[in-house]
Formats: sequence, C-alpha cells, structure tokens
Amino acid sequence: MNKNYITKKPLGIELQHRLKERGIEVSQQTTQIMISELVQMIDDHLHTGTDVRIKGLGRFTLKQAKARKGRNVHTGEEVNIPSRKVVRFVPSEALKFSTKPRK
Repeated sequence: MNKNYITKKPLGIELQHRLKERGIEVSQQTTQIMISELVQMIDDHLHTGTDVRIKGLGRFTLKQAKARKGRNVHTGEEVNIPSRKVVRFVPSEALKFSTKPRK
C-alpha cells in the first residue's frame, strides 16, 4: 500500500537524525515529545485567540465557521450543521514556492 503521508514516529526519527547531523544528540523519545509539545503549544495559543506564525511554514488561525444546512447522504434528509471553530492553515510563500513542480 502506497502511503502519501508521514506519521509522528517516522517524523521524530527523521528529526533525531537531522539533529544528530548538527551535533545534537537526543533520543527518539525526546523527539516524539518535542513534536507533541509543539502541536500542543499551537493548539493552546489558538484557543486563547492567538494566531501562530512559523517562518518558512505558515500561519495557523482559529476561525468561526457559520452554521449551515447540509444533507444526510444516506437518507437525503436536510440537517442543520451548527457553527463551530475550525483551524485554518495558510502556507508561507517559501513553502508554496518549494512545493511547486520543478521544470
């Protein structure tokens, strides 16, 4: 099966190797904790109303999605979808540029 994503564990292993190349020795467990803490910090700041901007990556914001009408795909019945808060991510220009197809 072809996976087009990376999970936290292999990301942590890759982070551990990249840090080692820079002369920084950390355990795999430490890199897992670092990733988890970064995600938690982003979540904490968003819930206090603070946008999170990471240079070279992008901006995370918390927006209010409006209530709307939807449809149950199984029954066709119309349902009300309540308003809710959603996380928005806007990639930085550097990230947009680096992911464009190269000629």
